[in-house]
Amino acid sequence: MSTELTEALNIARHHVFADITSRPEWHDEVGRGKMFGVLLVADTAHASASCAAMLHDVGCCKALYAYSGQILGRSDWEGYVPAIYDYLQEDGHFKRHEAQITALNRRVTMAEHAPELALARRSLAEAQAEATREVEAYRAFIKEQKATRTVAEAQYQNAELRRIKRQAAEKVAVAQAAVEAMESEINRLKTERKQRSDILQRWLFTQHRLTLPSGETRSLLEVFTDYAQQTGSRQTMPPSGTGECCAPRLLNYANANALTPIALAEFWYGASPKGEIRHHGQYYEPCQAKCIPILGAMARDVTALLRHQTTPQAAGQGGSGGKAMAVLFEDDYLIAVAKPAGLLSVPGRNSQHNAQDILRAMRPDLSFIKMIHRLDMDTSGVLLAAKDPETYTRMQAQFAQHEAVKKEYVAIVAHRGQCITRSLQGKVSLPLSADFVNRPRQRVDYEHGKHAVTRYSFTGRDVTRNISHTVQDSNVTLHEVVLTPLTGRTHQLRVHCAHPAGLGMPILGDPLYGNVAAERMYLHARSLVFSHPVTQEEVRIDCPLALPENEDNDKTTNN
Repeated sequence: MSTELTEALNIARHHVFADITSRPEWHDEVGRGKMFGVLLVADTAHASASCAAMLHDVGCCKALYAYSGQILGRSDWEGYVPAIYDYLQEDGHFKRHEAQITALNRRVTMAEHAPELALARRSLAEAQAEATREVEAYRAFIKEQKATRTVAEAQYQNAELRRIKRQAAEKVAVAQAAVEAMESEINRLKTERKQRSDILQRWLFTQHRLTLPSGETRSLLEVFTDYAQQTGSRQTMPPSGTGECCAPRLLNYANANALTPIALAEFWYGASPKGEIRHHGQYYEPCQAKCIPILGAMARDVTALLRHQTTPQAAGQGGSGGKAMAVLFEDDYLIAVAKPAGLLSVPGRNSQHNAQDILRAMRPDLSFIKMIHRLDMDTSGVLLAAKDPETYTRMQAQFAQHEAVKKEYVAIVAHRGQCITRSLQGKVSLPLSADFVNRPRQRVDYEHGKHAVTRYSFTGRDVTRNISHTVQDSNVTLHEVVLTPLTGRTHQLRVHCAHPAGLGMPILGDPLYGNVAAERMYLHARSLVFSHPVTQEEVRIDCPLALPENEDNDKTTNN
């Protein structure tokens, strides 16, 4: 049945693609990127006439379709489940109050760009500069007169300096007051805008009535607050846009019409949004900040609903399973191991196997073992630990200075379409910040992101034949690339490979940023070079990447 449901989801996705193609008025907006969703349902025999019109035949069952937000300002296009609450009615409460906030936006913009404010700020800068010149000029005069002046002259000059300072300060204060009066009005408008926006957002959350599996309805705000109390989450107010995504819409409609949800999937259509990485046609999990807190109340088992969608990667479940890891280096102070893909570096929230606990089990005689750095769960390769607190502290300080530790990774990247146009070697510089709505994903953020730089070099080696059995798409080519991070940001290599402004080629099997499935994520920490904390000698630790054997049992190892 699981295979049938997966196929039904794919059929439904194909239907949605065809429907989008048949609507030319959608093409510009949807082509810029939009999330769509499908929900497979049962118990449709007694559906009302209006509900039956929403149900689409996908083989083994029926399906509901949805899109997030609006398309061309509408959330009620035929064939797609409507919004949980349509707040876009003309002359409705939301529209009226939104118009007031929009008017405040215009007033703020006009005030911030007013010629009077620019003139007042220029006058203040000139007054400050003139005050500095006058005071410094008289101080220079005093310095010249110091050797020959009398006591009376010194007293007069000091008094004169105080008078000049006082007059200058008065001029600056007048100019400062003019600027502050205008800026105060801008701040007042901004405060009013925020207050009105917060009130309107809270009102909107109370209007969103979610239908639960029992048929009971509760406001989005109530359901979100319950989740925060149950989990201890500090996010007690829903983020803006909560309830507008596909998954809540689909489940709400199914519950309201007594339909039984069977399988749920959301997929991206069109171009990737600025800063984020989304691949056309690929399935994605519901967003963490907006959807996860409410879906648990809207479905009896969300995990079961989502398990039928295909993902870019089926790997990394459990790593070494608690077995010993290969030791790459060891002395009295340090020990380095080869971490397999699918294994956490250190203990997480759940009681999953992790490299640190396994290493402690491997060295039960040691009273202290602590990982100095971390690798992503899906990344394999060199992982270094300290055997005593002092070594740990020293190495932590060395790793904090990114230029003091040299790391080298090797990755297999997947490219779709025409031959690559990237240079064979170079640098990627894209600032990164956390995607708070979709943790643990990172996004390219030119305004608030942290500086992140990666050096890359394509090796030109033919790796396709070694792992071609994992890639079913003949339009995909695989390339080996050596990556050297010059900074240490979360998911830096993965984003720099996948983002269109980077390499534009996701790492094969990357579950977050990739678009080609594999049995694991092909990112491997190949070498680590650092200064020994005690001997000060350079230490190099290598961990070659062994690619899977091909049909001819020809095994290639990258040294």
